[in-house]
Amino acid sequence: MSLIVLLLEIPVVMLLGLTSVIRGWGSRDERIVAPAVDWVPILWCGGFTVGVLVIAVIFLVSAHPFAGAVQLILAAVALLFTIMVWHDQHERAHPGAANVGAVMRTWSGESSE
Repeated sequence: MSLIVLLLEIPVVMLLGLTSVIRGWGSRDERIVAPAVDWVPILWCGGFTVGVLVIAVIFLVSAHPFAGAVQLILAAVALLFTIMVWHDQHERAHPGAANVGAVMRTWSGESSE
C-alpha cells in the first residue's frame, strides 16, 4: 500500500512540472500596467504540498515512521518552493515594491549610496 502511494506521487510531480512549463508558452502581449497575481501556480504548488502532507500522515499512522519522516521533509521542501512561487508572482505583479525602502531612505535625507 505504501509503495503504491509513493509511486502515485511521481506522476503528480511530473504533471505539476509539465503544466507549469506549458503555462508560460502563450503569447505575451506588451502591457502598460503590471499584470495581476497569477494564482494558478501558487495553488498547484500549495495543493501538492498538502498532498505530500496527507501522505506523510498516512505513513505515520500506518506505522511507517521513516517513510513519514521523509515525506515531512519533502513537504517542507515543497512548502519552500510554494513560498518562492508566491514571492515570484508577487514581484511580477508589484514591480516597484522592492524599491520602497530606498525611496524612504532618500526622503529622510540619508545618502542612497
